[in-house]
Amino acid sequence: MTIEIVTDCTGIKQEAIRNVFSKRFSTDSLNVGLVKSKGFETPLTQDSFPLTVQKRFQCIKENIENPDVFIATIQKGYYCVNGVWFLTACVGVAYPLYSMLTAMTSSVPLPSICAKKKSLHLSMNMSDILKEQYPEWDKENGSVYTLLTNEEEAPWLEQPLRHCLNIVTKFQ
Repeated sequence: MTIEIVTDCTGIKQEAIRNVFSKRFSTDSLNVGLVKSKGFETPLTQDSFPLTVQKRFQCIKENIENPDVFIATIQKGYYCVNGVWFLTACVGVAYPLYSMLTAMTSSVPLPSICAKKKSLHLSMNMSDILKEQYPEWDKENGSVYTLLTNEEEAPWLEQPLRHCLNIVTKFQ
């Protein structure tokens, strides 16, 4: 049996999606199709993450030929609460005839020096701020999550994906 998945994610995000689906269905027959959608602004509040994921989902849905596939997407970004900035992500999984289910990852606080700089310069990219603070970090190949936690990023993204996929497939 081949499992069809469509996503707009690449890199570590697509790897996390692939890992979760292959474990859930115990199969090596996964077909992960990539539908690149338009770019969206990175959310800056906790409440805006699910809204951005919903917009990404709609763009994917509008650009696929076969509606009988799984759709998965992930939005990573930052938000601020009481002057403290956090890294987080929101995942979304859907299967035809079901609404998309979303879930947030755990949030990771950023170092205070980075948070202060971002609060003073909202238009500045957080990756650039982190690169200034950690010059040894390779922002092209390194994960912000790994930089901040010394842990692999994929399991962080996989946990909420697993939760959503289990619920979406429970009633099939």
